[in-house]
Amino acid sequence: ADYVEHAQYAESTPGLGARMFILDQDVHPDDWVGVSINGVDLSARTGTGWTYTPDNKNSLIHNYSAFTLKISEPGTYVMSGRCTNSDVRVCVDGVSAAVTFSDLVLKVPRSGQAVFTLKNGARVDLKLDGWNELVAEKNNAGITVPNGCELDIDDAGNGTGYLTAMCLSGNAAGIGAASSGDCGTIRIRGGRISVSSGTCGVGIGCGWGADPLNGMLEIYGGTLCATGSRWCYPIKAASCVFAGGNVVVSGELVVGAAVNAEGSKVVYAEVVLPTTWPDG
Repeated sequence: ADYVEHAQYAESTPGLGARMFILDQDVHPDDWVGVSINGVDLSARTGTGWTYTPDNKNSLIHNYSAFTLKISEPGTYVMSGRCTNSDVRVCVDGVSAAVTFSDLVLKVPRSGQAVFTLKNGARVDLKLDGWNELVAEKNNAGITVPNGCELDIDDAGNGTGYLTAMCLSGNAAGIGAASSGDCGTIRIRGGRISVSSGTCGVGIGCGWGADPLNGMLEIYGGTLCATGSRWCYPIKAASCVFAGGNVVVSGELVVGAAVNAEGSKVVYAEVVLPTTWPDG
């Protein structure tokens, strides 16, 4: 591995910039700005391979709206828009799907609610186009990848794909396990990806209390910036392969198998990430 100082790394990586590692504090749009899938506004409630339905239990008992966008058929899906009030939560259930985030911002501001979840052996090939943010408030991951599921992340092809995935507090990962649960397989092939968690969560990988370690992280390209919580780690998995790209971590790596970093530039640095969401 090529271990270099963060300042040298930043200078030698044009276009990386601080914007990758912080939310855009200058943008304060409304809670909902035309969230769509394949060009169809979610108000249509259904489309080819997807449905958008209310969670009646949450709405009736807790007196707030919560809707789930469920992708239940294999296919190609492009998501864009912004929602920061729990009205859009995404679940890919038991299928293989190609999903593109195109300037997509989703925040779920209530404890235990998922933002983007894979379940029942789902596999998602995720492409990043533009600036994308997935933020969970507490005890659930920005992107939940449980045991038996696979997430493959890449740039959409134009070199402008960014993703920030966060759990603001609690025990979940930015990408990976929900709370203290198990993690599946996560591969990064491209894009600029920033992950973080609060309290006892990891940046990317399995839950803070996972015993034994589980999950697999493979990096073949792109840039991963991983920041753990105050009491946990930036990366935690049963095995971790660094075969390309750039990796920036702000603490100790916890992996069950030896880290193969021959093909990656690995940087240890103090990376600052926000702990709160911008107002509005």
